[in-house]
Amino acid sequence: MRIWMFNHYAVTPDLPGGTRHFDFAKELVKRGHEVTIFASSFHYSLLKETETYSVRKFKFKTYDGVNFVWIKSFPYRKNNWRRVFNMLSYSYLSWKVAKSLHKKKPDVVLGSTVHPFAALAASIVAKRYKVPFVFEIRDLWPQTLIDMGVWRKNSLTSLLFRKVEEKTVKACQAIVVLSPMTKNYIKENYKGKKAYYIPNGVDLRRFDIDMRVYGNPTIDFLSQRKREGKFLVAFTGALVKSNNLEQLVEIANRLREIPDIQLVLIGRGQERKSLVSQIKKGDLKNIKILDPVRKAEVPHLLKIVDALLLVQGKVFWGSMNKLFDYLSAGKPVVASVYADHNNPIERINAGITVPPGDLEALSLAIFKLYNMSKREREEMGMRGKEYVRRYHSIPVLVDKFEGMLCDLVRQGRL
Repeated sequence: MRIWMFNHYAVTPDLPGGTRHFDFAKELVKRGHEVTIFASSFHYSLLKETETYSVRKFKFKTYDGVNFVWIKSFPYRKNNWRRVFNMLSYSYLSWKVAKSLHKKKPDVVLGSTVHPFAALAASIVAKRYKVPFVFEIRDLWPQTLIDMGVWRKNSLTSLLFRKVEEKTVKACQAIVVLSPMTKNYIKENYKGKKAYYIPNGVDLRRFDIDMRVYGNPTIDFLSQRKREGKFLVAFTGALVKSNNLEQLVEIANRLREIPDIQLVLIGRGQERKSLVSQIKKGDLKNIKILDPVRKAEVPHLLKIVDALLLVQGKVFWGSMNKLFDYLSAGKPVVASVYADHNNPIERINAGITVPPGDLEALSLAIFKLYNMSKREREEMGMRGKEYVRRYHSIPVLVDKFEGMLCDLVRQGRL
């Protein structure tokens, strides 16, 4: 099959961020398919352009057999109108480039959120080429933003985005969801639409290789603290409002009397400046914010630390990508999330789960892991890694994904 994927935020392993579509595509290429990913080269976390352009606003590149079409989208620094223009510019330009590639007509097109305009553009491309369209929902807009209190349910913005969602769902032949709760949402709101549950996963080969990274300031800092005997507890990911990271500053304040415990937040985002200010104001030496590393370096980073933090605000939908990276590293996880249906940690005994917003329980969970023997923590970590190997490794997930695409293409040719 010739498969086209539209994901504004898709990245390759040489950049920070989630590599779901690259990992899926690489596995599909191994199985004989041709995959092209349409992505923005303006990085959503680094907030900078990662490609250089001359006249054209797009560029073709290939990584490990996976084709990328990089789109030059509108730059932004804050979560304001410029970011909206960034979304719209990607969606318009990706559609414009895709419709010009008529000599390489796709067999099937996938459009993925976070924001819905990318998927809407993909649906128009699929209609142009008269091929099946798959709508992948990683985040529900507007529902997620309504849940978080960012938008009102009946506001003009919410109603507009609901219409975009309805139009995209109507256009698709299949829906891929990353959480069981989203599958229920589709069942309740869109009768007759088939939803396939294909969550996030991990390329475990990255974690099985004994990789060493030198000269990276983030990894060098962690290695130095490890040599000093610190108990390292890390959060990795975007420093954004939805991750509710202010609570980790308070946790550091509560644990400041235990100098061996070092919290680290590894990432960038719009909340970084505010978090740095809070840490400085509290004169907290036991919490540090570090720059993100390339996806390929994440396994080595996670192996250095002793425990990992999974925290979020009122986010109920989607699949927590970092959770499976955490578990793959063989380290215990402390989880404080609202999306209990997406959290297997308690069930498989791979860490400790606490109620979201309960700072006392979160502090005590970190302290409990600190007081555990190294062997107990290793056993927790190994249970997590085995769970990923059985249910969330890329080949396992692509088996299901490939089967769905093949069925759609066969039906589309009848």
